Amino acid sequence: MTIIEVPDELIGSLNKGRLVLFVGHDLDISESGLPSMADFASELAQKTKAWQDCPICRDAGKCMRPGECILPFRQIATIYEQENRVSELISFLQDRLTENIPMTPTLQAITRLPVNTIVTTTYDERLERAYQAAGIPYQITAMDSQVVADESKRVQILHLYGVLSQPESLVLTEADHAALAESKPLIAIMLQSYLVTRACLFAGVDFNDPYLQTLYSRTVRELGDLRRWPYILESYPSPFA
Repeated sequence: MTIIEVPDELIGSLNKGRLVLFVGHDLDISESGLPSMADFASELAQKTKAWQDCPICRDAGKCMRPGECILPFRQIATIYEQENRVSELISFLQDRLTENIPMTPTLQAITRLPVNTIVTTTYDERLERAYQAAGIPYQITAMDSQVVADESKRVQILHLYGVLSQPESLVLTEADHAALAESKPLIAIMLQSYLVTRACLFAGVDFNDPYLQTLYSRTVRELGDLRRWPYILESYPSPFA
């Protein structure tokens, strides 16, 4: 068994309730059996001609790596939306993510942490279901209109790319991602504030994500050596990272 030495700053921030936990879609898929974002990308690629943009699959004339698509979901979602309708793209995700989401040990462990702020890139409400099962109150934020100064004991769950129960909040395509800083400016300010003032732990988050890269780069430029370093929990590094 590998023993991980947890940094003192991380422990101190956790004990003080000053830790922000960033949770990505792929954090607990090995336990939950849910499709990964690569699975979604592969399935959509089969339904479109997105494989033509893939250096591996182009010559074969079809998707050659089902479940291991190297193209980001946002790119394939863009192509799918162009060939279909955005409502069909949303239905595609809803069919796969709104029912039968199991309660995993990872989700149960998260609810036991003294964390009051979670930022997630998931589209589903697995975290909300876990907190509900644990009897812990929470508040969902998926759009700027839902940003409030909440001094209660509720856990704040910020859905960076929206949540399926609020279709108008969803950030799916490359255009959606490019416009995110303008479409959700208050959320962008909140995120940058977290990066500056809190210890941040990233788990299962895609660091090839251009929005997160841009946000962190801006923080680095403005603070230089005074910036806080993020902490990354990665059990199984992606072979494509």
